[in-house]
Amino acid sequence: EYMGGTFSMFVATEKEIEQIFALVNEAYKIELGDTGVSFKKKNRYSDLEMLANDMKNATFLLRYESEASDTSPSLISCMRLQISPTNPTICDLGPLATRPGLQAKGIGSQSLDAAV
Repeated sequence: EYMGGTFSMFVATEKEIEQIFALVNEAYKIELGDTGVSFKKKNRYSDLEMLANDMKNATFLLRYESEASDTSPSLISCMRLQISPTNPTICDLGPLATRPGLQAKGIGSQSLDAAV
């Protein structure tokens, strides 16, 4: 399990769109291609407009982390949440993205726990 520095989660605004775009597409890059574990032929978000439209209909939670020596926190994880328009007890989750060098260390689970 990941035991990094302190972290906080925030609701995303349009000013973070480029960071979200880069993180999600980088995190899902392993899925690109035609063979092996790959099963998608394009990025999760093809352009900033696609992400901006998604942000209008859903909430993105961002996890930033900073070490004691850092002057500015860095985005390490984000998740998209969308409440069902027909049943407010149902929430669609995804994508849940973690910076590639930090994947498989429990960050996604920690972020999900903090979100609920």
